Amino acid sequence: MELNNVNPQMFRLTTGNLVAEINESFSFIAANIFTHVILELLQDVSRVLTDEGVLVCSGIIAENKQFVISAIENLGFEILETAAKDEWVAIVGRHKGIEGGSGTRRRPIGRDYAAAKDAECGKIRKD
Repeated sequence: MELNNVNPQMFRLTTGNLVAEINESFSFIAANIFTHVILELLQDVSRVLTDEGVLVCSGIIAENKQFVISAIENLGFEILETAAKDEWVAIVGRHKGIEGGSGTRRRPIGRDYAAAKDAECGKIRKD
């Protein structure tokens, strides 16, 4: 971060299985990984992304684009933009911060996320 003059007090770069271990919130998350990994992490990403926070997903094969969009929207995100280059797609979404009665985040009403994720993971191209 020093090489790029990035203030480490303002930004943090972490690698590994991030979301399961994180208990704080972020206003921006970027994930450049395969579709099946994005789908597996979305529930936790939704938990750690602030209301109105932005998620950028890339590394998605073009034929899997709609699977990711559907899963992101099902978790309360508004799709802001999609971009494609060759066979790769990036998707940008803003978390709409759907709240439950005690201020805890809940999934929006709609199709069951786990069943949808399982069905989509069986259909997606993983290379």
